[in-house]
Amino acid sequence: MTDFLTSEWFAEINAALASRKLAATDAWRVVLSWEDGPAQLPHAVTFSAIDGLLSVEHGDHLAADAVIVLSYHDAKALAAELTGSK
Repeated sequence: MTDFLTSEWFAEINAALASRKLAATDAWRVVLSWEDGPAQLPHAVTFSAIDGLLSVEHGDHLAADAVIVLSYHDAKALAAELTGSK
């Protein structure tokens, strides 16, 4: 797995998510946000399920269903746990 929050990381995560399908009626967005990360990296990511398709993108979406604020260290650890890249 590539480094957290790099463009390669987003590409790998989205490729993995593309193989997973939800019911077409599922629609939600969840933002993970932090304030203590490196300045050159995004301060948030948005996980989305729209029309049954899953994706993740950098930044926070204003129409998110939930916003979870955590430390950069915890966000990185959570991403590693979710992606199996410990």
